[in-house]
Amino acid sequence: MSPAEVAKRRELRDGVQDAANNLKAAVTRTALGAALLLDGVDLTQAAEVNAQAADELSHGLEQFMKEMEGVRQHIWPDQGD
Repeated sequence: MSPAEVAKRRELRDGVQDAANNLKAAVTRTALGAALLLDGVDLTQAAEVNAQAADELSHGLEQFMKEMEGVRQHIWPDQGD
């Protein structure tokens, strides 16, 4: 495997891993928001946590899908949309 191929695979792996970690953090924040609601903490605070978590989930999923599309294009470069 050429050095360029190794570097590309490492870049793809790191991108997918970063995206997955961001999703994991967003899911954790969503659970925190649910816990705040169940514990009867200030509803405003819980709503803010949940809104931030929803934004992070949306962005994280978008990032993950973009990274996975990069992997797909690397594996099957001739297949279009």
